[in-house]
Amino acid sequence: MDNPSLADSTVSSSRKAARRSALREYYRNKKTSEVPVNESEIDRVGSEAYLEAIVRQSDSKQLLRHETDVIRELKALESERKTLVYDNYSKLIQASDVLNGTTAQLENNVEAKVSELFKALDRLQDSCVALNSANADKHVAKLAEETLREYVKGSDELANEIGQIVDLRRRIRE
Repeated sequence: MDNPSLADSTVSSSRKAARRSALREYYRNKKTSEVPVNESEIDRVGSEAYLEAIVRQSDSKQLLRHETDVIRELKALESERKTLVYDNYSKLIQASDVLNGTTAQLENNVEAKVSELFKALDRLQDSCVALNSANADKHVAKLAEETLREYVKGSDELANEIGQIVDLRRRIRE
């Protein structure tokens, strides 16, 4: 491919899809909750009293049914937990991809700015050679000052962008 950024984005998107597919397969992700929420059970304080009541009021078939229901609910809750882990991991991968893309852009910007600086210094050197030695000092000082101002202005903006990205990475890792 002639366009490296297009090739990178194609590889990156296929890599993302493969990761998501692997996570879904690993967790066997379920879309909806299988555990019905019973508000009265949420407020129940005495779990032992609840168990004693079930044992006293139920025969063996009902106890087996209760056990099956509890196991089913536990599996559904575990599935929900895994889904949450998958979702959070997926978001972390997306954030990492965004940061990596931004970092690559910043690196390209730095390279471009350094290249511009070298070109400006080459122009400065060519101008110095062309001028006679009496005017060269004044001309060199003026061109050097202009070049440094442009570079410092670009460097400050770049430093702010890099600082923001570093801060964002630190917050994501926390």
